[in-house]
Amino acid sequence: MKIAICDDEQHCRESFRQILLACKEMLPDLSIASFSSGDELISCYLKQEMFDVIFLDIEMPGLSGLETGHQIRKMDKNAIIVFLTSFEHYVFQTFEIETFDFLTKPVQMDTAQSLIRRIATKYQHQHYFVHIKWQEQSHSLEVHEIAYVEGYDRHAIFHTNRTGTGNTFKKYECVGKLNDYEKKLNSYGFLRCHQGFLVNMRYITDIGSKQISINRGLTDSPNEEIDMSVRKKADCLRAYNKYLARRSI
Repeated sequence: MKIAICDDEQHCRESFRQILLACKEMLPDLSIASFSSGDELISCYLKQEMFDVIFLDIEMPGLSGLETGHQIRKMDKNAIIVFLTSFEHYVFQTFEIETFDFLTKPVQMDTAQSLIRRIATKYQHQHYFVHIKWQEQSHSLEVHEIAYVEGYDRHAIFHTNRTGTGNTFKKYECVGKLNDYEKKLNSYGFLRCHQGFLVNMRYITDIGSKQISINRGLTDSPNEEIDMSVRKKADCLRAYNKYLARRSI
């Protein structure tokens, strides 16, 4: 688990680092990086160096924590973001960034431990794998990497957010029925929108009359349109609204 601590005060960074180290039994293969500004953290993302969990101070000189969080969300839909703040009136603004939670300063060990336990559970849920094999090649895809699955003639194509050459997205093919993968992925936020498509709801930006718009999160990457059956529209909207409700205040 790659963790970033972003706070302009060194003693706060070091104090929270010690809290994380004290909880390392809950955090698999823990790796911690510290940043003194939002600009430093953003520069890592621009180099495609990403983090699983980010603890982000709200009040920092230059780029604020909220501004930093908004920029990170444009590049990474999967990071677990927790804001650190001395002022609770900022809390409601943080939810615009799909925040996992927030901690008030000074951070108390018992409060942090409870939060870290929940983070570890979410991390494990995000990092379940789908194993596929095609022409003597095997691939393990983390569930959150899969943007959508396309099915045809007893084959499945997994369209991912992994980038290849020229900022193109990688896809992986295997023999298999879309119905079988629907059963496996249903509890991980996937939506069957068409006979030939299964979509990860975390990537949805809009549901139209006959198509679903998704965005895989590369900087300036355009939305993509996935076909949706007209007869499935009501079910798709209902499922997506439930998905959003679980992640909103």
